[in-house]
Amino acid sequence: VVERVLYCLGKQLPIDRFLTFYCGHPGSQINNMLIILYFDEYRFIHLLSVVFIGTLNSNLTICKCT
Repeated sequence: VVERVLYCLGKQLPIDRFLTFYCGHPGSQINNMLIILYFDEYRFIHLLSVVFIGTLNSNLTICKCT
């Protein structure tokens, strides 16, 4: 709700002042930091899963039934 109010207040400004008004408040900065942290966490978990699958590959034995 606060974002909507800020948008309504900011859209009465010219475009250069609107961008500094809308992107300059702390909520927008915190949102950007959370998005960056989310992607860093995603990359870290993805890296761990790739390493885990790589270690499983060397430990698996393939049954050669004839």
